[in-house]
Amino acid sequence: MFRPSPQERKAGTRDRASQLLFTPDRHFFEEAMEDDISSFECYGCGARFSAALFEIARELGRVDFASEIPTIHIQDTDVLSALCSFKCRASSRRPVMDREGVPIRPVDASDPIAPCAKCGRPVDMTKFHVSYTEYGFKVITPQILQPIDFACLAVLCSNCGPDRTTLNVSVSTQCA
Repeated sequence: MFRPSPQERKAGTRDRASQLLFTPDRHFFEEAMEDDISSFECYGCGARFSAALFEIARELGRVDFASEIPTIHIQDTDVLSALCSFKCRASSRRPVMDREGVPIRPVDASDPIAPCAKCGRPVDMTKFHVSYTEYGFKVITPQILQPIDFACLAVLCSNCGPDRTTLNVSVSTQCA
């Protein structure tokens, strides 16, 4: 299980979501090890980059609140946009979410109940649910990414979210 340092937990965001632990599933590591990636191409501006990765993703996951710092368990991830900088991610956020048909309704992922971005119904964060997230990573190696920021853009209830069988897992360059 990845545990960010106290400095990393304080960096990036102002809420407790930046302190959440990330627990990738087994296929993340298997697919990352198969890829021999020395750089990435920005979906926003087309630039090649390798020092940091910023992304917007759709995830199927849940949050475990049993410990002092909540832990995010990710079952499936679909990277919607891999970007070179905070600036490219910020300019891509609205178009990506519009393409998904999901309004941006930021959520503190450390809260056990959050409103669905589409209908407002409560979403139990301890049960598997679809969320839209953005991450920033420092690229240590193509297979080792150190989180530098995190935000939950939206969560969807089971009525509004895509069927779990339609989530596409394309986890080759990201951590969650």
